[in-house]
Amino acid sequence: MTGAADQATSVTNLTQPSFPAKPGATRDGMSGSGLARVARWNGQTVGEHIFSVAQHSLLVEAFSGELQPELPAASRLTVLLHDAAEYVLGDVISPF
Repeated sequence: MTGAADQATSVTNLTQPSFPAKPGATRDGMSGSGLARVARWNGQTVGEHIFSVAQHSLLVEAFSGELQPELPAASRLTVLLHDAAEYVLGDVISPF
């Protein structure tokens, strides 16, 4: 008999039927496609289409590259992934 701690925990989402729920378990493209489906500001924007967290992340990374062309690739990746957790959590809005 196995205990609850011995049983594998998995997560199911739209892009990957099931994957282990542990750090580093996501597959390439999962967070990107997930972020493309998450609306910024909980969808409280004007227009026919949402402004997604993925669009926001790409714009912020592009702006950082324009403002600081010498920014190292690792720093640009950090900028790009600054909201990556929101593919699981949803958009985390704040008044700031």
